[in-house]
Parts: sequence; structure tokens; C-alpha cells
Amino acid sequence: MIHKETLQQATGNIQVIRFRITKKEHMKKSVVLSICFLLGLLINCHNAGITAPTDEASILKLIPSEYQVKVRKSLNKAGENKKALLDALSKTPEGQRPAMGFLIGMTGYRYFMPTITEKTCDAGVISSTLLLNNVKLGYEARKKFPWAQELDKDMFRRYVLTYRMTTEKLTDWRIYFWNNEELQGLFNEYLKLIKNSYVSPVTSGIKYEKQKERSRQFRKLVHCINTEWVGKNVPYAPRGSPDMNPIEAINAKTGRCTDQTNAVIAILRTFGIAATGVRSVWWPNLNDNHTWTTVYDPYAKEWLDIDSGQGGSVTDPDYFKKFIKHKKKKSAKIYWVTPGEENGKIHQDLILKGDETYPLFIEKYLIFKPMTDMTERYNDVTNLKVSDIPPDTLIWLAVYNSGIWRPIAGARSTANGQVTFSKVGCNIRYRLMMYRNNLPAYCSEILIPHSDNSVETHQSDPGNDILLLNQQAIQLLQSGKLAKAKKTLKRIIGIQPDNASVLYNMACVCSLMNDKEEALDYLEKSIASGWNDFAHIKKDTDLDNIRNENRFITLIKRK
Repeated sequence: MIHKETLQQATGNIQVIRFRITKKEHMKKSVVLSICFLLGLLINCHNAGITAPTDEASILKLIPSEYQVKVRKSLNKAGENKKALLDALSKTPEGQRPAMGFLIGMTGYRYFMPTITEKTCDAGVISSTLLLNNVKLGYEARKKFPWAQELDKDMFRRYVLTYRMTTEKLTDWRIYFWNNEELQGLFNEYLKLIKNSYVSPVTSGIKYEKQKERSRQFRKLVHCINTEWVGKNVPYAPRGSPDMNPIEAINAKTGRCTDQTNAVIAILRTFGIAATGVRSVWWPNLNDNHTWTTVYDPYAKEWLDIDSGQGGSVTDPDYFKKFIKHKKKKSAKIYWVTPGEENGKIHQDLILKGDETYPLFIEKYLIFKPMTDMTERYNDVTNLKVSDIPPDTLIWLAVYNSGIWRPIAGARSTANGQVTFSKVGCNIRYRLMMYRNNLPAYCSEILIPHSDNSVETHQSDPGNDILLLNQQAIQLLQSGKLAKAKKTLKRIIGIQPDNASVLYNMACVCSLMNDKEEALDYLEKSIASGWNDFAHIKKDTDLDNIRNENRFITLIKRK
């Protein structure tokens, strides 16, 4: 006879029925109890994972159909790492499997990029542990923190559960921050403040006022993480690629804007706050570019834009509206990193054909990240339509930044030579360009679109055309096509023989070609024409072939 307690353990929640055993029914009841016992064992075995499916087809059936295509593509790219992806899917609790399907679906389209040209696909290297920790701790945060409970499932998956920010090296930052006692204490403190937000009993519209007070406390929390925590632990300092992950930035105790943004986003996501990165690919009226953070306030139902890791008062309304309708920093094109858009419109627009190539200065943010165009949030926008251009060609929209024309968006022209760029910033100077075999093959006049859909057209001055030739020469130089770079620079020198920067570039090309005397001639001419950046000359590796020449040493000593 089976002991009652043993039977209850074996069958889980199956109710034990007391039978009146008679001699006639004994065999029948014994069979029933034996079946119950075996059923209980099966249930316990299933709960222990013993009977979990192990083959690919069975595991894929565990996730919703909406993620099937992306997950299959990721598995096809995973190579030997396919087992890790399938392992993560099979070990995820049933209610959380759609979220795991969402994450694995993006592993085939997200990358670590140690340089501008190298990339490692996440599908081939990501561990099941990292994926499982993201889902497990993400749902723990959702259960614990009220601001996470305010998010719908789509926002929660995209902006809380996602395991990476930009193209940084993969790391399990979620468990790193979740176990940080200082951060746990900070979020628990604001958890109490938000849960117990005080509202005077005489105040009318109690519910509205409570949400308003919770929003105020929520913003204080965001300010604390951004300015006081990341600002202190990852102070800003310019540097080159690759993007650092949050743990690398904290260990380095410094980071550029992208590194600071990655750290802010990782901390907020760890504790259930929706956040993502925003990118101005190139400013149209200033040098360089920028990345910052946008954070969702679930109590005010709006996104907040904060300058990652930077100072400012929480009471300053502009603290949460950085770069929105900014008078000095006009926005030509602004993009949000939007997980789940890995095959979205921007990616499709930038697919190459034939001998088309990406411009040297195109950012990986456009071609290797899931981006959404959000320019209209930051500037007045219009649609720029242009005719009489090369047909069926990938055309680039470029702005003038740091001395050259830099691409910020791409669109394919129609068969009859028309192209439309949607939602471009108004009152900004643009040029349309195309690239073949890594060189500019077409460049339009200067175009200035206005909010009434009118477009001013300006003839480019000779100086701008020289700058474009110089840009072409730099591209040739950086791609190793030195003879062609030298030929292009000679064209410019024929027009402007005293252009100091062009003469300097020619010195670099000649040095790289080991034409030492010619390189020294051009270097002397560039200095005589006004080139005086001797700190750069001393460390420029392009000049290494002439660095030990007596003329070079004498030239440097004189200065």
C-alpha cells in the first residue's frame, strides 16, 4: 500500500481520494493509485527539467510565432553557439518565453565592434547564462518596482530586458548592478518615497496629484543616477572606439558620451526603468556628434531627454529636455536605438547594390544598430524631395561638420531620378552625395529646406569643392590607395598651392609611399603656409618614414 504522504509528494497538487477498499475492489483501486503515482512522478520529472525538450524543433514550439522567424535566423548565425541559445529557451519559465524569444531574435542582428570595420555577431558568442539572467532579473525588477509595473509588455521588452546598448563588448552588467549594495539602497529608498508619496487630504484631484508627486520623485531618482552616480563614477573624457560596456567604463573611471550613456541605461534597466540611447550622428552647425539618454517617466507618460553623466539641477526643466528644439544645436537627423527594429526601415534603406559603397564617414550607428528616426521630436522637420539625380542609387544626405561633408541619412532614388528624405531638420545646409568604390561619385548643390516645403538652392563655392576633393583624398589615404590620393591632392594644389592642410596631407601620403625627399618638401611648404600643429606632427604615424631624417629633425627643433 502506498503511504498517503508519499503519494501527495509524488502527485504535487493532485488531491488524494480516500477509497473504501473492499476485497472486490482492491485490485481496481490499486491500479488507480499506481497510475496516480506514476503521473505524479512524471509531473515532478517535468518540473525538474528532466523531460524538457532538447531538439531544436520542439524547443522552437515553446515560443510565440511572432518571434519564430528572427529566432531561426539567429540560430542559423550562431554556429557552435546554437546550443547556448536553445538552452536559454528551454530553461526559461513558460510565462517568460516570449521575452526570451524577443532577446534571442535580436542576437542575429546585434554586434560587438572592436573597430569600425570588424564586428562579432552576438548569436555566435552570447551565453545562455547572460540571457537567462537578463530575463530572470528583469522580471524580478518588474515585480518589485512600481515604475516597471506601469510599462506595457512591448516597452518592457524593448527598453528594460534588452541585454546591450550600442556595439560594446558583451558582459553580464545586469547581475553586476543588481548586486551593487549602494545602488540597491538608492533604488529601495526611492521605492519607499514613490510608494508613499504624500498628498494633502485637502487637495482636489487626489489621483492626479499623487501621480504628479510620484513623477517628481521618479525624476529625482533619474537625476541621482545620471548626475550624481554616473557623473561621479564615469566622468567625461573624449577618446576613440570601441564603445565601452558599463563595467569597463566604471573600471576605467572615465568615458566619452556613448560610454556614459551605456552606463546610465544599464543601471536604469537593471532596476526596471525604461531607457535607451539617442544619437545625433553629426551636428549640422557644430563639430562632432553626440549621444545621450532618453528615459520613460511612467507617471507623466512621457520620455525625458538627459545629457548622460552631466551636471545640472533637478529643478531645471531643461535638465529633462536636452537638445529638444535647441537654438544652438540644431538637429538635422536624430535617431533612437530601438531594440526589435533590427530589420526596420533604416536598415532596409541602406542596403547596397552593385559597386555602391558606404562612405568612410558613415557611422556604424546607422548601419549596425536598430535605429528609429526621431528627428521631429528635436527640430522642426520637412520632407526634402530632389529630382534630376542618378536613378536607382543609394543617395546620402550630408551636413557640413568638422571641415567635410558627412552623411547622416540614406535613401534610394527612383528609376526616374527622384529621391525623398523624410523628416529632415529645417533651415539647415545639406548636400546629396553618392559613393562608388569608396569614393564620392556625385554631389549636389547646397540645399536648404524650409518648413513650408520650399527649398533654397545655393551654388557651391570653389572652396567647398576643394574641401570635397580633400575629403576624397582622405578617404583614399585611409583606404590605402596612396597613388590615387596623391593624384587627387595634386589637383587641389594646382588650384590652391598655398593650402596648408592639403600640403600637409600630401606630405603624409608621400611619407607613406616612402618618397622621403618629396614628403619633406611638402611638409616644409605646409609649415611655411601656416601649418603649426607641431604636437600633431610629432605623433602622426603617417610621418614615421621621415621622422629620423635630418631635415625633419631640424624642422622640429626650429619650432
